Parts: sequence; C-alpha cells; structure tokens
Amino acid sequence: MADYLSSAWGAPVSRRVTFSKTLPYHPSTVFSAAADIPAYSSFLSLVQSSAVISKDSHGLPKAAKLNVGYPRFGIEEEWPCRVTCDKTAGSVKIVKGGGNPEANEGVLEEWMILWKIQPSPGTAAGNGAIKTAEVEFTVEVKFRSNFYDQAFALLPNIAERVLARFENRVMEVDQAERKKRVAMLKEKAKLAAAQREKAKEEAAKKESAKQSQPSAKALPKKLEVRTKSNGAAGPALPSSKKASV
Repeated sequence: MADYLSSAWGAPVSRRVTFSKTLPYHPSTVFSAAADIPAYSSFLSLVQSSAVISKDSHGLPKAAKLNVGYPRFGIEEEWPCRVTCDKTAGSVKIVKGGGNPEANEGVLEEWMILWKIQPSPGTAAGNGAIKTAEVEFTVEVKFRSNFYDQAFALLPNIAERVLARFENRVMEVDQAERKKRVAMLKEKAKLAAAQREKAKEEAAKKESAKQSQPSAKALPKKLEVRTKSNGAAGPALPSSKKASV
C-alpha cells in the first residue's frame, strides 16, 4: 500500500511508502538481514554501497554511511546515517543525517527507512508450527527539488520491489545460519568424542596400574607359610624334668 503525501506539481513534501509481506523465515533471521547494513546494496534501491561506522553495546549498528547513486541523473552522494536497532521490538530504523551537519546537502532533504519484524500469528515457539515473520517496510523521503520529487512519485511499487529483493537476502542469511549451526554441531560432536576417548584412555591406564600391583593372594605359598610361622611362634621354653622316685 502506498500513501503519497504530495500535491501533483506543488513544492516537494514528504512521501511515505509502506509495504508488508509474510516471509517463511524465523523473525530473528529476518532481523539479522535487516540489520546487515553492508548488504543493503543487494536489495535497497539507489544504495550503491554502505558501511557500519559504529556499533552499540549489543554489537548492532549505531551509525553508518550510505553511498547513494541516481544513475539516470548522474548523481552520487554519501550520507552519514543514524541507525537504531531494537532486536526485542524487531525494528531497524535508518535516518539520513541524524544530527550530522554533513548530511544537510544533497538531492534529498529527508530520508528514512524502517523495518518492523514480528512473528506471524499462530507461529509462536512451542506450538509446533513453522515459524514465519510479518515484515513491514517503510520508506519516507523528501526531495529538495520538485523535479526529483515527481520522478520518485512515478517509480512503480518501490517498496514492494525492495521487499522482493530483501526476501532473497533473507534466504541467503538463513542458509548461512544453517551452515553455521551444522558446523557448530559437528564441532561439538567432535569435542564430545575426543573427551570420551580421553576418558577411556585414563580408565585403561588406571586398570593397567591396578593389575601391575601384587596382591596377598598372588604371593608364593612357601613364602606365605613362612611369614605366618614366623609371626606366630614365640621363644622355646625349657622342658621340665620328671621327679625321681
């Protein structure tokens, strides 16, 4: 659904476009794709390249730079952006400038994109259903020039096309996460096997050491008898003489 907030040929005003779609992936996977700023050029229109400048305490993007190009008009710009990622709420918001004076120039006066990612109804954890995500993508722009403003207005289904390409990116992230989980499980199994083998070796060493120690039952019979007799006999007493009649 598109909501264009502008007059036909008046002064440029904010334009807002929103589109929603259900994706057959876990919400956390979709969030990871939305927060992967360096990959934006693969699905976000006009973005040629992007990089994370700083991260928050959770390791999520906090500031970024986007290189934006308009090939039809021969324009290329670099924007500093403020990024707000909330994994609990399932949202990623990117705003051009964010108080940075470097972003005051350029074709666009305002630029904002917002991702909202929520579990689909009936797919909560624990009910056995396949987890899917409801994704809402919003882009809001305001051009400085009426010419560019009207050119943007003529772009068909921009949010829908972005989400279609974004789904391909989510699939790539999902495949990478699956490979990572498989590799971790293999490494865990390998470690467990090594620990079991080590435990077997230690048990075998203990058993071998135990068997090498002689026990009382293993002593020779003559030595055993001699030991017992030496230990039981006391000093010999003189025999008494019989009295004579």
